[in-house]
Amino acid sequence: PEGLPVVVGAADGVLSSLGSGACSPGQVVAMIGTSGAVRVISDRPLTDPQGRTWCYVMTDRHWVAGGAINNGGIVYRWFRDALAEKEGEEAARKGTEAYELLNDLAEKAGPGAEGLLCLPFLTGERSPNWNPDARGVFFGLGLHHGKAHLVRALMEGVVYRLYSVFEAVCELAGEPAEVRAAGGFTRSPLWCQIMSDVFGYPVKLPAVQEAPSLGAAFLAMWGLGFVDGIGAISKMVEIRRE
Repeated sequence: PEGLPVVVGAADGVLSSLGSGACSPGQVVAMIGTSGAVRVISDRPLTDPQGRTWCYVMTDRHWVAGGAINNGGIVYRWFRDALAEKEGEEAARKGTEAYELLNDLAEKAGPGAEGLLCLPFLTGERSPNWNPDARGVFFGLGLHHGKAHLVRALMEGVVYRLYSVFEAVCELAGEPAEVRAAGGFTRSPLWCQIMSDVFGYPVKLPAVQEAPSLGAAFLAMWGLGFVDGIGAISKMVEIRRE
């Protein structure tokens, strides 16, 4: 109908960064859901001469630069479904999730998984090297390795993949002022700690659970004049843990 406002939204990844409250240059959001991504909002387009990253328009004055990996939580789900039948049955008896039991196993393995490395390229790879033919590897297996080491190496491998994108984004956008985490992996304190250790920064976890939905709602509020500008999102998002 005439007079009905129509506000242009954005894609889920862009909205995830906005809904995480990371609205200022230097605030980086690292996300691991099914896939994974590192993003930063900028007041100018940031494009990489090497083609490692992408850059989206969010508003007429804001852009979101970053890069994505194919293999995030989908690799952990593959492991759960293919190699963790025992944990799945035990979790069902206890009324919890198999991931909780696998996280406990990974913690027992310790950093570095006693030399076991995982390249989690189960579905090819995107940023920064763009190779759809890449495939996964567990490297360095010895008789002393068990399921705990496999899980730990997988979690570390995903984070190191994301770190390669983080390095490329930092080259474009400069030294981060803050790193925030988003996505389903934030339910695992261990996985978040691995990210903090690998990235070399404190990692802040926003309290909002559905950041893309909040980001979409915020763009509508902004478009209708209920907020003055992008900075208002930071007042809506509290940090629940660091």
